Amino acid sequence: MKKLTLLMGLIGLLYIQAVGQNTSQEVSTIEVRGTSKLSVKPDLAVFQIEMANIQADADAATKQLNASVAKLEREWIKAGFKKEQLTTSNYSVVPNRIYRNNNMKDSGFVASQLISFTFPNVQKDLEKAVAVISKNVSNNMSVNFTLSDEKKAAIKKQLLQMAIADAKEKGNVIFEGLGISSTAIHQVRHYGESQIAPRASFDMAAMKMSPSIEAKALDITDEITIVWKIK
Repeated sequence: MKKLTLLMGLIGLLYIQAVGQNTSQEVSTIEVRGTSKLSVKPDLAVFQIEMANIQADADAATKQLNASVAKLEREWIKAGFKKEQLTTSNYSVVPNRIYRNNNMKDSGFVASQLISFTFPNVQKDLEKAVAVISKNVSNNMSVNFTLSDEKKAAIKKQLLQMAIADAKEKGNVIFEGLGISSTAIHQVRHYGESQIAPRASFDMAAMKMSPSIEAKALDITDEITIVWKIK
């Protein structure tokens, strides 16, 4: 009985050692990074301006600012644009502080608001937008070009497919060169696309003289890493 118990104990010890050796074995892998890049013409233009009005009291500043924004909105729609293409944000009314004779003094109130215009990147629409905005605002205008959600989704899919194809092509070259015939995907890491969006600021006086704006192509990249396990 003692011999049987000792034998079973030895068998169990050998099994534990075998399992330990098997789980501690390192997996041989090859890691390949695939990349992709596209230069895409943006299909949306985004203009931004800040409108502000200074008056002796807060109510007067607010009313005058609201009237100016409402006038701009009416002329925007009259030019053929949609109301929802004009949005407002960052509304504020704060004391207008000026520095005079080594002291900060209150000089009425300033009401301000950020106005954004988002519309199709078509040359005739760009020129119409510049004409409407420059007529009502003298501040500098921030200009940005971007992609609509629909176009962005299509580009993201295409970039990922290109990155995967690039990684697979590089992997096949490595496998063939090293004489590796049997592999399996061990891990995939997707980094996601990145976009370089050109942004510029334009002086309104100059825009009135030459309203032409040309959007540069957006350079969008994607990256994926595929790890193959060598069988």
